[in-house]
Amino acid sequence: MTTLGEWVLDELLGEGAFGRVWRAHARSDPGKLAAVKVPRDDRGAALLEAEGAAQSRLASSRFPRVLGVSTDPPYIAFEYVHGESLRSLLLGGKLPEAQAHDVVRGVLLALSEAHAKGIAHRDLKPENVLVARTVGSS
Repeated sequence: MTTLGEWVLDELLGEGAFGRVWRAHARSDPGKLAAVKVPRDDRGAALLEAEGAAQSRLASSRFPRVLGVSTDPPYIAFEYVHGESLRSLLLGGKLPEAQAHDVVRGVLLALSEAHAKGIAHRDLKPENVLVARTVGSS
């Protein structure tokens, strides 16, 4: 069992240039889930606080909430989103037109909100677009 602060790391969700993202639960409340981003190196750790501050300014349902940022050990915990990446969905084949429209509209609205607050994403790719599961979907 690996822990970071209040979080118990359960499952590796993804890995990229920045580092790794884990699904985790709170030690005090196993039902409280988070996506915990752990930087690969000191450069990533230095960017962590800025990312957390920027993400905290984006308070809408289009962005996961920041649950905590730590510099020792370095990590950022986000609200866990039940769903899958756009990349994963695309691997299953072409999206139905209505769903593709909804995903693109959501991405554009999110980018518009971020840009209005002076924030540029800088790493927009299908792996970083999460499509939340809705009630009744599998």
